[in-house]
Amino acid sequence: MQVRIVALTLAALIGAGCASSASVKGLGEENRRDRLQLGEVARQTAELHVELKAVARELEAIRSEITGARREDEGRQRATRESLDGVRARVEAAVAGLASVEAAVTGVEKRVAATESRLAGAVTRVGSLAGSVRGIETSVRGLETTVGGLADHVARLEAGAAPAPGVTPPTLPTPDVAPPKTPRPSAPPLTAEQLFGRAVGNFRNGELGQAILDFEDFLAKHPGHALGGSAQFWIGEAYFAARDFQHAAVEYQKAVDLAPKGEKTPDAIFKLGLAFLSMKRPDRAREVWTQLIRDFPQSEAAQRARTTLREASPAPRP
Repeated sequence: MQVRIVALTLAALIGAGCASSASVKGLGEENRRDRLQLGEVARQTAELHVELKAVARELEAIRSEITGARREDEGRQRATRESLDGVRARVEAAVAGLASVEAAVTGVEKRVAATESRLAGAVTRVGSLAGSVRGIETSVRGLETTVGGLADHVARLEAGAAPAPGVTPPTLPTPDVAPPKTPRPSAPPLTAEQLFGRAVGNFRNGELGQAILDFEDFLAKHPGHALGGSAQFWIGEAYFAARDFQHAAVEYQKAVDLAPKGEKTPDAIFKLGLAFLSMKRPDRAREVWTQLIRDFPQSEAAQRARTTLREASPAPRP
């Protein structure tokens, strides 16, 4: 600003030539005003500097607040991540524990099924042994009767008494000739119907093993008989009653194959589905019952299959 004043002064002196005292005085007055303006500008500049420092302090405070807020937010985010990681770890541990429990339950179910199968086999074997024991007891009683009769006859001979009516005294052997053997009369063989009836009676008396043996004997001795499909069905029934569902399913299927249109075929198909259901194979049971309804729609077994399918189907959601 001072340079500008001097320049104006010199220009005025050069342009006017010789300045008058009045001009010099005017220039001095103008110089004084300029100085006053410079002072005012300096004062305003100082005030601006003070305001700028205050603004800078405010900006610094705001920056500090932003930094603190950012650190707090980072801390919260870190805590949230750590909390989520902990929750995730607990969930994964729970899932792993659940999988372990499910595996243990599956193992127990398999062991229980195997135990039931072995138990059913043992029951069947016990039934067979019981039937064999009863047969042996009958033979023993027959032998005891024969021995008793011979003893009575010997006693009569020793006492010199006549033999009892109906008893032929044995021929005494000579030293060189063996006594002839009298052939023992054998019971007449059972007819197919008698053998089938005896097997059914054993089944109804709970002698499942003997019933299975009798039905198998019937099928072996009378192949192609009209009661063959029924005999095969009752074999499946015996295994089912013994809770040997796997063998029961096999025998029911044999009954269907042996007599596809037989009297017991619808019942065999229905019980085949029950055997599959007992083995926890509901899809296979549903397939078998659908076949039963299609092939024997008017049968009582088909009606039972319809009822069972309705009860097994899940209720519709509201």
